[in-house]
Amino acid sequence: MKLSKRLSRILDWIDCEVLADIGCDHGYLCAKAIQTGRAKKAYACDVADGPLKQAKRTCETENLQKLMIIRKQDGLQDLPQDVDMVVIAGMGGALIEQFLADWIKDPNFKDRTKVCFLLSAHKDVSHLRKFLSDHHFYIEKETVVKDGHYYPLLKVSYKPSLPIQNLLPEEIQFGFNLPDIQEVNDYLRHEQMKWLNILHSLPEDKQAEAKQIINLSLKLLDQRKELQSKSNA
Repeated sequence: MKLSKRLSRILDWIDCEVLADIGCDHGYLCAKAIQTGRAKKAYACDVADGPLKQAKRTCETENLQKLMIIRKQDGLQDLPQDVDMVVIAGMGGALIEQFLADWIKDPNFKDRTKVCFLLSAHKDVSHLRKFLSDHHFYIEKETVVKDGHYYPLLKVSYKPSLPIQNLLPEEIQFGFNLPDIQEVNDYLRHEQMKWLNILHSLPEDKQAEAKQIINLSLKLLDQRKELQSKSNA
């Protein structure tokens, strides 16, 4: 039972009593979280029967039937009350937004502020960050994982009693308080080159947005280079 690099990084961030993995695929993450002591109990959740069968097989193979619960569930609907950490990974930002928007309005869930989310969308990530900011979700930390592609990983909590977390344009586009690691610098350069390469093939009305993204990446790289120089001085 080997985790991908992306799932291994997510596992490193799990620290809870009860985990729910939404879109659990083979159930490896839940099993590993229990086996490594990062969770005492886990719900492997999916809306499709195929992944649930795989997760059930993993649960039985690893002899975790008393601690790992296989649950057919659409998004965060009817999320069990004892869950205090949720992983949502491997899907688009728009779908994650919909899950969170529905969960906020769910009258049956009693204490939303106790739940921490680990989110890793494979597209529409800047839009997801804007949604989080507008709806009183706080990004506590964020990083980038290269596992074939570059994947963001956000640790998020819901704080409706606090003012919204105002993010700068570069934070919405690329991430909040990103760590000083080479993987992040490589990601910023990758994004910069991606937009430079397609800039002149874009319709004229889209070029201004692309230029802004390129300038934001340059700004962040310059800031990180300056901080690195100061730390080495």
